[in-house]
Amino acid sequence: MKNTRVKSQSPQSSRPVLGGIFTNAGRRQRAVATAMAATMAAVAVPEAASATPRGPTPASIVYDVGSRNVMFEFNSNTRIFPASTTKLMTAYLTFEAMESGRLSSDQMLSVSRNAAGQPRTNLGMMSSRSERYVIRYRTRNGRRVPVYGTRTISNQVVSRISVDDAVRGLMVHSANDAAVVLGETLGGDRAGFARQMNAKARELGMTNSNFFNANGLGDDSQVTSARDMVILLEAIQRDFPAYYARYLGIPSFTYRGTTWTNTNRLLNSAECPGIDGGKTGYIRAAGSNIVLSAERGGHRIIVGVFGRASSAARNDLACNMVNYAFYRLFSDPATGPYDVDRDYPIVFAAPALPGTAPPVIPTPEVPGNPQPYLPTPWAPPVGAGGDTSVVPMAAITNTPRYSLNFRLRA
Repeated sequence: MKNTRVKSQSPQSSRPVLGGIFTNAGRRQRAVATAMAATMAAVAVPEAASATPRGPTPASIVYDVGSRNVMFEFNSNTRIFPASTTKLMTAYLTFEAMESGRLSSDQMLSVSRNAAGQPRTNLGMMSSRSERYVIRYRTRNGRRVPVYGTRTISNQVVSRISVDDAVRGLMVHSANDAAVVLGETLGGDRAGFARQMNAKARELGMTNSNFFNANGLGDDSQVTSARDMVILLEAIQRDFPAYYARYLGIPSFTYRGTTWTNTNRLLNSAECPGIDGGKTGYIRAAGSNIVLSAERGGHRIIVGVFGRASSAARNDLACNMVNYAFYRLFSDPATGPYDVDRDYPIVFAAPALPGTAPPVIPTPEVPGNPQPYLPTPWAPPVGAGGDTSVVPMAAITNTPRYSLNFRLRA
């Protein structure tokens, strides 16, 4: 099939107005916009979003898809750097093009030198080797001696890739080169695709997001929030359920003889069962991020954890939040968890809030059941407004099931 470049159908502006943050309005306009944003934040969200992150910002959220309510959040509306979770928007626009017939899974796409040369992680579309060369000569003991340097020689080894391979590389290996191939195909260039990404973000209600490129590599203008990433992952599940299952839930991917495992190590995990899709991300400025979805017993949740110091810390926290969220969904004060959840007993020792009785968490013994996941011991909350990395759900222990009831989407 011949190479195809899909014509951009996006708005003119490459950077949408996000609460006045990226505008060049005058001082008075900025003051009015700031006052309005502060008023809306005080009414709708627990904290106001910052304009530009100054580094990794811890944020987390647990969202119950069935009731469309937030079960728990911390800094969920604070602007953060998305890193490779940006690729969820690249995937959404690709799925939209596939659904409409503008792209097909077996269609071959042109790979530009810009796309092939993207830094790791990538699919190896550009091969590189180092070689020595003579910089100059100098005289030593009456002899002419060469002075050597090294240089990198790069050769593009992939000129075309199928849509299917590009999306699999995007979602499984978090391939930066595959992301740029898809972005250039759909938008013509980086700026054109960014316009499409931002238009879609506005359409989906991602009010804290601004996208700069297809792969999430660092730029100060590329921001999102934990809440917005939950909206985006839910939109993929809702609008493209077949593509969600086909691309976001596969454990490994082989391309040109190399097999990569999914960067989402919690996928199909025994420690926190039910996780069937999601996306990870890391750059130094963002920290370690993940947004994932899990289903048990007919209940589906989406969990986002952002700004962690390492992938291990991120995964431990996300796993704890998944397990505890399902405990809350399945628990009843009189009967305890439903039987459907007893294959995965929860063994948390969650502290009670001041003035309340300790929670009773059944841990039934199931014959043949593997050793249950034992999370890091719980610690008391660190104080008002502080980030409790070890106690993600302490704020709702012994409180009504949904402590925060603002809707993600009308």
